[in-house]
Amino acid sequence: MLCRMVTAHRSRSGSVAARKVIPKDVRTEYQRLYGVSSEAKASVPARTPAHEAKIRAGEFLAEVETRIATIRAAQRGEGQPLSQRQAFALGGEWYVWYVARRTQAHPSAGARCGTCSSSNSRAMRRRRSTRSRGRASSGHATPRFAPGYVRS
Repeated sequence: MLCRMVTAHRSRSGSVAARKVIPKDVRTEYQRLYGVSSEAKASVPARTPAHEAKIRAGEFLAEVETRIATIRAAQRGEGQPLSQRQAFALGGEWYVWYVARRTQAHPSAGARCGTCSSSNSRAMRRRRSTRSRGRASSGHATPRFAPGYVRS
């Protein structure tokens, strides 16, 4: 199979255009998701510096390749490949979800954790009182000899 690298071309007007042919095995799904069936195109304005135009064209081509790889992975029933930026974005979305869930479960700062039992409440008060003496504490009652416990 012949593999051609896609490059950006500068037109007579000075703009930079990048094109990528969508493979036949993913065209219908790509069109359904992104509205383009046979070829993805991007252009960079003429007044853009050459080095920045190359960067934008490269980012566009990488995005199209990632979309194609994602569609193929979905067709095979595999996971989705993520770039570092996408991984950070996914982590951020998870964090927002997690904080929202925790604030719904604990509307006030003074409320007890639902996982803590009443027997642990004395230990929690004791830990809170040690904070004023300069010791660090997580706020949850931790057994003194639990695995991974480090005495401070």
